Amino acid sequence: MKKFKTSAEKAQLQEASLNQLLAEKNLLRNAFVHYTHVPLGLMVAGLMLLTSWLVNRPLLRLDNALFI
Repeated sequence: MKKFKTSAEKAQLQEASLNQLLAEKNLLRNAFVHYTHVPLGLMVAGLMLLTSWLVNRPLLRLDNALFI
């Protein structure tokens, strides 16, 4: 991890990275490309709910819904 000499340097770097993130027009695409755990987690949660619905286990469906 880089050591900063001043807090101004640290703030400048954080601002630059934030500006880079916000420069992209489509924030949803940004979230799905740069943060792949988001779509993967949603897909796993959906598969859990679908599986419990297919086997007709409503209690299991409720437990799985709590993970979302």
